[in-house]
Amino acid sequence: MIFDAARTAALELLSPPFRAVFLKTLGLTLLALVALWFGLTSLVEWLALPWLQTLLPGIPSW
Repeated sequence: MIFDAARTAALELLSPPFRAVFLKTLGLTLLALVALWFGLTSLVEWLALPWLQTLLPGIPSW
């Protein structure tokens, strides 16, 4: 019974309406992760790097 439900759900992944929703969700997730990465990187560069450069003057500034 569980295996039949899993097989039916796996076959439902290939249906066009569900596939469209799945790909949109996947694309939005990747877009959100990239935006979060750039946001956190710029936040660290803005907050932490000036403090670290005064603490350790020999480190390179990227």
